[in-house]
Amino acid sequence: MLFLAPSRTAWLYCFLAVAGWTSTVRAASYDWCALGESFARGREFIQTRRVKVELEGDSIAEFAAALSEEVIRRQVWPKQADRVFVTAYVDGECGPKDRTPDTLLLKISAEEAGQLRSELQRRGGGAPTPAVNVVSERAQLTPGQAPSGPPGASRINWLRIFYATNRKPTGQTVAATAFGTDDAETISWGSVDVSIPHEHKMGQLESPAIWRLEWEDPTKHIALAPRLNPLSPERWRQEVLSRATAMGRPGVLVFIHGYNVSFANAARRTAQFAYDTAFKGPTVLFSWPSDGNLIPYMRDEADAFAAKRFMADVLKTVTTLAPGVPVYVVAHSMGNRVMLHGYAELLRRNPDAHQAIRQVVMAAPDVGQREFKQVFKDFAGTKPRYTLYASDQDVPVNVSEWLHGDRRLGNGGANTAVFVGVDSIDASAVTREFFGLSHSYFGESDTLLSDLFALIHQGLPPDQRHRLKPTDGKQGRFWSFAP
Repeated sequence: MLFLAPSRTAWLYCFLAVAGWTSTVRAASYDWCALGESFARGREFIQTRRVKVELEGDSIAEFAAALSEEVIRRQVWPKQADRVFVTAYVDGECGPKDRTPDTLLLKISAEEAGQLRSELQRRGGGAPTPAVNVVSERAQLTPGQAPSGPPGASRINWLRIFYATNRKPTGQTVAATAFGTDDAETISWGSVDVSIPHEHKMGQLESPAIWRLEWEDPTKHIALAPRLNPLSPERWRQEVLSRATAMGRPGVLVFIHGYNVSFANAARRTAQFAYDTAFKGPTVLFSWPSDGNLIPYMRDEADAFAAKRFMADVLKTVTTLAPGVPVYVVAHSMGNRVMLHGYAELLRRNPDAHQAIRQVVMAAPDVGQREFKQVFKDFAGTKPRYTLYASDQDVPVNVSEWLHGDRRLGNGGANTAVFVGVDSIDASAVTREFFGLSHSYFGESDTLLSDLFALIHQGLPPDQRHRLKPTDGKQGRFWSFAP
């Protein structure tokens, strides 16, 4: 047997190690997208941020995520977040792109690593534990920084919106004009990035001002990126699924726009609504072929009804992503006709499809009350919480009532519609606009957005949501916003 003598260097290293003069330092690096959240009243908070965690010492790879979550909570958001989730960082999908990541350095001794393993194994990976507390307090944080430069330079948050539309493609390559007003026989699937300017204000859909001769500027306005990202149905499903099951399994938000809305404006409103309600999962826009014009109202009505089978297809896709993935549906104006009839079609195909849907929000619905009563019969006993927002200040809904001779579901005030199984909320007190139509209040009112935040993120019933009070009306008891 051949025996190889150790080198002098090896012998020296062994001697020093035995004497305790050296120690082996093992390093591991984790690049996380971290999400911090709190739903405590008065300090509601949701934020995502890129955080790099450097571990020095004994490896505890199997518990790196659990340890990172607690350290980030204590060091990055010490007085803001009650919970933190982490997932592997993906470029462009975690907070502002223009901010450098926060960096955390954790040094763990062999004794601490053993204690961490023991404590975290007993708790199934949950934190905090005594050892986690010690390591967290000792962690060294280097905060990330926004780039220097002139005001407004590269100060943009890009939000990815997943679209599904039965609009016919125009053949143009620019995202804003890629889909027109004609209907197609198939659904187009894909995603588009939408800018949220750094100085965005809650409830504002920042747009160029014609009277100022402004051009669309992503650093100042909510705008579509130049190009769409078309996807196959399977790839679309995979990308939505991966985001819907990350960081606490947030689920999917589905938005359906109303009458007189182009594809571009629908995407802009969808992004603004998702951003202002701090929805942390993927947001899906279903865009039906509205003309985006005030005049052809009757054509939009026909297109809305014809879109129901495509709406059902999209709802089927998002409700069958994976077991336990919640779906939140928000429809506005005439989009409620698309949603209601599409949802009814889905239940006819699969009576159990409602199990995945957690919330259905009907905002300013341009739907007749008699029509709704007939359709809603199909929803009896279904799982979602149904919420209606109505207002007697809503000009388009009032005009629609005059045109149809039938009171609309979106009419509020003392005659707000009341149905068993629906939380009816009169928003008249917070939707008054002296020079506006008071129709897009669901995305423009801070009060409404805050209420929707509590509804979507916490699932709270009306009697547990701030500023709502019971009100007795002509059709029964509903809820209204206290002044």
